[in-house]
Amino acid sequence: MKAILAAALDAIVAMDHRGLVTALNPAAEKLFGYTAAEAVGRTVAELFIPEAQRKAHRLGLERLPPPPASGRWWAGASRSGRGAPTAANFPPRSPYCASMRRTAE
Repeated sequence: MKAILAAALDAIVAMDHRGLVTALNPAAEKLFGYTAAEAVGRTVAELFIPEAQRKAHRLGLERLPPPPASGRWWAGASRSGRGAPTAANFPPRSPYCASMRRTAE
């Protein structure tokens, strides 16, 4: 599994039911600008969600389980604060893990 995550071209971020990052692959490190060591244990909201959308994100966590497997547009934010328009996919058997890719520069 570690080899698959490491080789994945899409950014993969996993979180627990509280919204804390539990894993981050190399593609996510590159996309968002945080190392796994910096991200694990911190909230997805503080690291990857633009300030204006954090309240909605927190409210969404309160309504777990998360949405069914589907592509969703997501306005991510990188470490620099620069927007990172992103497409996210939430697989049905791993609802707390999303694979993402930048959709625009």
